[in-house]
Amino acid sequence: MNDSPLDARAVFGTALVALCGLLPVYVLGSWLDQRLTDFDHSGWYTVVAILTILVWFAAGLRAGILAPRAPLSNAAIGVLLAFVLFLPVRVLLWLWRSDSKGLFTGPRPLFAIGTLVASALVAMVIAMIGALISSRSIRGRITAGDEPARRPRTGFDPSEERPDSTGQGAG
Repeated sequence: MNDSPLDARAVFGTALVALCGLLPVYVLGSWLDQRLTDFDHSGWYTVVAILTILVWFAAGLRAGILAPRAPLSNAAIGVLLAFVLFLPVRVLLWLWRSDSKGLFTGPRPLFAIGTLVASALVAMVIAMIGALISSRSIRGRITAGDEPARRPRTGFDPSEERPDSTGQGAG
């Protein structure tokens, strides 16, 4: 028997949602960065950032749905897996753009270790928030529908007055 809180289906489902969402968002951001003269200070930068946050959140929602017993760990691992799997895509887009930005060095490298670690942590936290919300929603629906029927007390006649209510109320 497996006692691990990690569910492979939830981890891979989370990673799939994240990858499918990140690809178009990153391509859009890359295309806009190439077309606009000052992408980093334009309103489009904010739009791409919000879309990225929504992708991480949606991936977390998926983790919470697929693994309501352990949503946080499944969301964090799934998003981290997607983050790592997406790095080669970033390299390919970097090669496609062929701008003067360095891969690991230069004034604004594509991969700065601090930025990568911070981005991965932010992605995991956002996904964990989504997973927590969706798992609470799922758990709430499960417990509301599974409320056991109340059994009548034995030896109790409802027409009789309860002993603790004598002298109270109309009568």
